Order: sequence, then C-alpha cells, then structure tokens
Amino acid sequence: MFSNQTICLLIPTLNEGEGLSKVLESVPNFVDRIMIVDSDSTDNTVKIAAKFRAEVINESRRGYGRALKTGFKNVKEDWVITLDADGTYPTSEIKGLLEYALKKDFKFLSASRMPLLNPSAMSHRNFLGNTFITWITNFLFKTKMVDGSSGMWLIHKSVLPFLNLKTDDWLLSNEIKIQAALNPGIGFHEMAIEFIPRIGETKVQHPWRIGLQLLFYIIWKRLCEFKN
Repeated sequence: MFSNQTICLLIPTLNEGEGLSKVLESVPNFVDRIMIVDSDSTDNTVKIAAKFRAEVINESRRGYGRALKTGFKNVKEDWVITLDADGTYPTSEIKGLLEYALKKDFKFLSASRMPLLNPSAMSHRNFLGNTFITWITNFLFKTKMVDGSSGMWLIHKSVLPFLNLKTDDWLLSNEIKIQAALNPGIGFHEMAIEFIPRIGETKVQHPWRIGLQLLFYIIWKRLCEFKN
C-alpha cells in the first residue's frame, strides 16, 4: 500500500524467464499484488512467477494487448501499473510515478522514455521509429505526447471502464494513450523515467512491419474520429 492506496503491478509475459526474475526481485514492498498474464510460456516464466508469489493468469490468446486487457479486467486495487518483463522499465520508478500522480491528481500517467538517457537501451532504428510515430500522433490528434509508445503506465481503476480498447497486439500501447488524451474524464500526462537495456532476446519480430501497422492504425484512428 502506498499513501493508503492499493497497488497492482501488471506484467504481460511470453517466455520471459530470463528477465522476469530480476524484475520481480526488485519490486517495491508497497506493491500489494503482482499479476502476471502469461500467454502459454514454454520456458520457466510461470515457475519464476510462483517463486515470487505472483498471481499468474493464463491467457492462451496471444498478443501484448490481449494480455493487458485480460489483466485490466482482473484489477481490484486502486492503481494498476504496467511494465515489461524484460527489465527495460525499472521498478524503482514506480514510487516516483505514484507520488507525481497523487500530487497532481492524475488518473493516467505514462512513463516517458524520452529524453533517452541511456542510448544503448534503444536501437537507432527504434528511436527514429518512435520519434516519428509520436510526431504523427501529435500532428493528427493535436496532442503533446513525448513518448507515444511507452509500455509503462500508471492508471487509476476508476478510469478502466472508460477505456474501450480494441487492439490485441502492440498497437494497444498507442491506442490507450490516444484514448486517454481524447477523453477529458481521463486525461493524458507523462513523467520522464530512465529506460535501460533489456534482459534477454526481444520478442518483437519484423519491427518495420509493426511500424507500418502503427502508422496505418493512427491514420485510421484519426479518420474514425472525423466521422464521429
């Protein structure tokens, strides 16, 4: 519990045994519940989660977004914070995010990886891609995002019912930010954090294809907003 608020840490996994152990051993004591949503991992991911007494929810339907949506449906605590199992988002940043959100009365706070303090944490290709996707999002939706694709967010449970998330893959990271920014009842805010090199091999395949999917999705999303 943090400032009389209960905290749930939500981590989607798929064969993340290599990094999950280091992530879980660094989780602050004030986190009330660790929820792992696992998509049929074939390595030791589930065993590691059990070792740290994390709750494991199996989601056989593959997809980063699908795992997170399943997790959101099971949140009971006041706050849920998401991060990846590869160690790129330090758990030491959770305290600062909570302090900032509570001080400002934010309901949705995204951890911005920009400015990138450790250049080795992100490939040049991914840096350029993220910069462009963030720029096109801001241009089309008149937002002021610094990092449109961060995977670490702090969300108050009261706004979860108002997030009508449709995507089941990596697109959800951008979808959730756009929805929060366009909904005055939620609001979108950011706080800069340190982003560090991942542990283990990346699960992202065909990054250029994902980048194009993101671009087309954002344009399609804007066209849908025009129609409404």
